Amino acid sequence: MKNLKGAQSSDLERNRIETLAQIGKIENQNETHEFKEALELYVKPLGTWNVPVIKTLDNEEKIDHEKKEEGDVEEVVDRFLTSKDKLNSHDKEILEEAANELLIKQDNTLLIKTVNSFFEAENKLTLEDLSFLNVAANQFLALKDKKALKLLEIAVNEFLESPKESVLKNAIYNFFENTLVLEDKLSLNNKLDLGDQITSEDEQTLKKASKKDKEHFIKIANELLDLKAKEVLEAAVNNLLTSKRKKVLLLLGSGGTGKSTFNRYLTRRLWECAKNDMTQSIPLFIALAPLEGLINKNQDFIEAYLRERGKLSSDQIKELRNRKFVFILDGYDEIAERERHCYDSNMFTEWKNAKIIISCRPEYLGEGSGERFWPKENGKKGFQELTLTPFSWAEIEQYIKNYVDYSKKNGSKLPWDAGRYIQEIKAISQIEELVCNPVLLKITLTILPDLGKRGISQINRIVLYDVFIKKWFERAQERLKKIQLKKEEREAFDRLNNVDKESFTNHCLQFGKDFAFEMFVNNNKVVVNYDPINEKITSDWERFLGNTDLELLLIRFSMPLFRRGNQYSFFHKSLRDYLISCALLDSLKDTSQATRFNMQSITPEPAIQQFLAEQVQQIPEYEQKPLFDFIEDSIRNPNIQIASANAITVLSLASIQLPG
Repeated sequence: MKNLKGAQSSDLERNRIETLAQIGKIENQNETHEFKEALELYVKPLGTWNVPVIKTLDNEEKIDHEKKEEGDVEEVVDRFLTSKDKLNSHDKEILEEAANELLIKQDNTLLIKTVNSFFEAENKLTLEDLSFLNVAANQFLALKDKKALKLLEIAVNEFLESPKESVLKNAIYNFFENTLVLEDKLSLNNKLDLGDQITSEDEQTLKKASKKDKEHFIKIANELLDLKAKEVLEAAVNNLLTSKRKKVLLLLGSGGTGKSTFNRYLTRRLWECAKNDMTQSIPLFIALAPLEGLINKNQDFIEAYLRERGKLSSDQIKELRNRKFVFILDGYDEIAERERHCYDSNMFTEWKNAKIIISCRPEYLGEGSGERFWPKENGKKGFQELTLTPFSWAEIEQYIKNYVDYSKKNGSKLPWDAGRYIQEIKAISQIEELVCNPVLLKITLTILPDLGKRGISQINRIVLYDVFIKKWFERAQERLKKIQLKKEEREAFDRLNNVDKESFTNHCLQFGKDFAFEMFVNNNKVVVNYDPINEKITSDWERFLGNTDLELLLIRFSMPLFRRGNQYSFFHKSLRDYLISCALLDSLKDTSQATRFNMQSITPEPAIQQFLAEQVQQIPEYEQKPLFDFIEDSIRNPNIQIASANAITVLSLASIQLPG
């Protein structure tokens, strides 16, 4: 547990826990930044999900249907995590009361209502379930039928005439085959299933009872039939609970809607519950992008994770398999191999007592891709989807208040109070569709007071990212001015500022574009692994992550990057995608086949497509011309097919008419 907590502390930390570059006398770069306090700003998310309903046509229950519900995401996830997989003693008492009413009224309405109460709202009984339950109810009635005792007595008498082991079993089966048992309410197979309820121990009990007086036999036979009737119902309900047990929850939401923040929040909350109670599930938050070499590789992914991150032995892992777990897999859209069957290729069946939450952007999953997450044990029945919805105005205002309160608590001086931020945001036309996204809201709050100074009146998503990234570099520039740099570092810093005050920002921006684009063409990486000792000579990443060029060190020090050991990534994937789109847009100035626009298809990356489409919509028509040129030239030049396909994708998404 100690090793697990250590690994989790690292994975849950949103801060830059290691220096991006050793500069001057600064020892620690864990300063407050735009992404560190995400948990402090946490606002309970809302979401949508489907619940099963049975449609009634012509006063008769006909078809299974699904209805969309909206509400508190935490509550839905809690229901997913705590749903029953078998009846407890209290449940059995409630079921017995419903069974007694069934016997009295010969109406299973209360029974169905009672059994439905054992399931969460997202997992109510379907027509198939009702059919299964009705069979069990009829079997229950058959065993409680007054004719049953008489027929059982006849069966035992048959046995007494020829006291062999097989005779009693056959006699009992004959009893259940009798047409007088519930007449046409049970099929023959359903009746014979009842015969299987009679165990060899029950046979011995009946044989002993038959050797005594009739009154004693009737008493014992009645008790046995009552017990079997009770067991039939309980077994049926337990079967339903097991077969419908939700094992996998797919948490969907577009970029920046707060999936990772929610996952981290949930993990911390579950750890608090688990640390003092061994019966509680152990949560494991696992960011998938840094572990792309382990996920979907037809191996036990959790075992591989525990070995690599938790440093656990085979014996320790074997012991943990008996514990209850919640595996929270974050960022499925950030791995390349998304087409495999997730549940099977990671051998999650090896963890019998685990529930799995997987977060992903929906645009990175194709139609019907939910099947790839269905658990092997019970398929669709064990799978659930939950989609985060954009912030409402109430959530936006709560987030702004949290932002202002957090800033005050940490001594950060803000130019406005919460009321002023809310007032200014509401005064901007069409801003709601932007700030309903938590990441864009955070960016907006960071840059909003400066927008007027920069002479910006129109605000859209591209403007927010553009101003945010430039402000980030400006703040880094001011910070470097205050740091006590070594002589050679100061000279390198001066060279980066030698043209004008924007020179440093431009250098940083170009580095960001180049680094992000290299990630894109290098297997579309979200996390870069770079070992400065073993890869210094051969690695393509040396020109970005090496430690010999002082100007490079100063620029990397100023980047919105995380570093954990030898792994580097942007604070948020949307920053990477935005910078890639900027690099691709810049490359339109070069219409040769060597242009960046012709190096990599943007088809697998909807986020980059969307950024490019929005950027193209905002540039003059003459700057859009290279896109049309790529399409026309591809007819004669097969070497620019990628650029042509990318151009068609962007223009279509931007609703710009393609050439005829």
